[in-house]
Amino acid sequence: MTQSQQHITESHGPPTERVVAPVRDPSRVMLDYLTDLLTPAFNQLRAAYGIEPEPPRPGPPVTAEEAKAAADDFYALEALRAEQAKAELAEWKTIMGHAEKPRSPTLARVAKQLRNAEIAVARLEQKPDGTIVVITAQGEQHQGNELDDWMAKHARAPQGH
Repeated sequence: MTQSQQHITESHGPPTERVVAPVRDPSRVMLDYLTDLLTPAFNQLRAAYGIEPEPPRPGPPVTAEEAKAAADDFYALEALRAEQAKAELAEWKTIMGHAEKPRSPTLARVAKQLRNAEIAVARLEQKPDGTIVVITAQGEQHQGNELDDWMAKHARAPQGH
């Protein structure tokens, strides 16, 4: 029996034999596809410079559909590997006590949040301990007496002479 064949034993019958296509590495399939695609062009270039051409790659040529399927498999495997690596790093950080801490606010982020909330700000202050103080802009503060109110009201009224 060759490497690409395997025995399958069923519980209710004699063992059967089937041929299973060997599983190829997706990156190898993509490399073979590019080799099949580019070898003729490179051989023309070699011939133009008097260099012996490279022989064709052994085995059947890889079709575009096979290359696309291999590329999809490759990217799926890479995404899975990236997720696993991220999970392992998070687990390691948790074990070692290096969990990510929440980001401390900066003046720029606070100013952007206030601007998005449409809050008028007179100024922002950052204390030495890192806390940020927001001083909002308020309208004219009115601290006067009745005479000031009367003068303000009648100063804008037209003179009736």
